[in-house]
Amino acid sequence: MERFVLTMSAMAMVAGVYAQETISLQGCYELALQHTPLSGQAALYGELAASKEERLGLAYRPQVSVNGQWSYQSDVFSLPFSIPGAETPEIPKSQYQATLGIEQSIYDGGMVRQSREASKRELAANQQKVEVDLYKVKESVNSLYFGILRIQEAEKNLEAARNTLLERKKVIDAGFSTGVLLQSDKFAFEKEILSIEQQLVTAEAEKEGLVAMLAGKLGQPVSVDAVLTLPGGTIPLDGEATINRPELSYLSEQKTVLSQAGQLIAARTKPKLSAFARGGFGSPNPYNFFKTDLSGFYMAGVRLYWPLFDWGASKQERQELQIQEQLLENSRSDAMSQFENGTLQWRKKWLASDEVMTRDAEIVRLQESIVKEYAARLEGGTVTSSDYITALDQLTRAKITARMHEIDKAWYQVQYFTLTGNL
Repeated sequence: MERFVLTMSAMAMVAGVYAQETISLQGCYELALQHTPLSGQAALYGELAASKEERLGLAYRPQVSVNGQWSYQSDVFSLPFSIPGAETPEIPKSQYQATLGIEQSIYDGGMVRQSREASKRELAANQQKVEVDLYKVKESVNSLYFGILRIQEAEKNLEAARNTLLERKKVIDAGFSTGVLLQSDKFAFEKEILSIEQQLVTAEAEKEGLVAMLAGKLGQPVSVDAVLTLPGGTIPLDGEATINRPELSYLSEQKTVLSQAGQLIAARTKPKLSAFARGGFGSPNPYNFFKTDLSGFYMAGVRLYWPLFDWGASKQERQELQIQEQLLENSRSDAMSQFENGTLQWRKKWLASDEVMTRDAEIVRLQESIVKEYAARLEGGTVTSSDYITALDQLTRAKITARMHEIDKAWYQVQYFTLTGNL
C-alpha cells in the first residue's frame, strides 16, 4: 500500500489559513491515521519484542546463585562399633552451610534460538494486527466523508434552485404590480422559497453533526463550510485490483506463529548440556562428614538433561497446533470468500454507474428545456406558478440525483478499492 502524502488542501486545513478549506479524502486518511491512538501500537510492540529479545539473550550468561541452610537432625550417622586406639568424631546434630553455585549452559537444544524466532513472528503478527485496526479507521472516514459530500452537493443544488426562484420572483412581483399575475402566484413562490430554506436548515444541521464527527477522527478542527473534493484526482480509482486485505495477512502471520510453536516443542524435547560448579563452607563438611569443624568444599562437573518420555504430552501439543492451524485456514478461506463477493458487487455497481449518469444528463437536459418553456409561458400567463414551481422542483431533484449518482460512482470505487485492501 502506498504511503499517503498530505495534499496542499489538507495542509491548509491544519494551518487554518484559508477562509474556506478544501479537504481531500487522502488528506483525511493521513490525519486520521496520525491522530488515532492505534498509530503508536506498532512502536510499542517493537519495544516489547526488543525487551524480550534482550531477556532471552541472558540465558547464555552464567546463572549464579547463593544458598544458605541450617538444620537440626534427630539423629546422625555413627559407627556401630568402636575402633581400638582411634577416636571417632561425633557428627553434630546441628548443621549449617553456605554455598555459591554457578551454572553455564553449553547446549540448550535450540530453545533460545527458537524462542527468539517465535518472538519475531509474534511481533510480525502483532504489527499486522495493528494494520487491521488502522484500516478500520479508513473505513470509518469513508462513511463520514461521503456523508458530508452528499449533503454538500445537495445544498449546492438547493441553493441554485432558491436563487432561481428569487430571480423569477422579481418577475412575478412585477406581474402582480401590473395586475397580470395573481397574488396567489406570488404566495406560491414565497412558499416554495421557504420550503427550500427549510430543507437547507435541515441539511446544514445534519452536515454539522457529521463534520464534528470527522473533526474528532482527524484530531483537527474542520469548518462546516469546508469544501470536500470528490475522490479520483489524488487517489487512483480505476482498473481492477487483487485482494490484499490486512486481515488475510494477519491470519497468515498467525499461522507462522503456530508453526514456530511446533519448533519450540521440538527443542524442548532435545538433550540439554550445562557445566556447573558449587562451593562453600559448612559444618560438618557435606562431602566429608567426619570433618565436623567449619571447612570449605567444592564440586564441579557437567550435567546432562534429556527428557526421554513425557507421556505423549508433546505429541498432543502438536496435534492441538494442527487443529488451530486448520481453524485459521478456515477463517482465512471464509474471509477471502466474503471479500471476493463484496468486491464483485461493488465493481458491478461501479461499472453500471456510467450508463446511469448518461441517462441523468439527458433527463436534466430535457427538464431544463421544460423549465425554460414554463418560465416563458408563466410570464405570458398560460401556465400557473404552481406548474412552473413543480417543473423547477423536478429539475432541482434531477440535478441532485445526477450529482448523487456521480458521488455514488466514486463511493462504489472507494468501497471497491477499500474492500480489496488497495486504498
